[in-house]
Amino acid sequence: MINLLIHGLVLADHGNVFNHIAEGRFDEILTTPLDWFILAMMVIFAALGAMMVVRWARRRPSNR
Repeated sequence: MINLLIHGLVLADHGNVFNHIAEGRFDEILTTPLDWFILAMMVIFAALGAMMVVRWARRRPSNR
């Protein structure tokens, strides 16, 4: 069941966003609400990851 959900989310309903970009079919990118949802989740998780890295870098003791 989980595998079906993951497979369905990655492929959406008509292919992968990255495949469309690689094939030069830019008119078929972000055409469904699911595509926009996946893009939003990618942006949110990238921002959270960047914030975690910045917090980790600031907490490290300096070598001064």
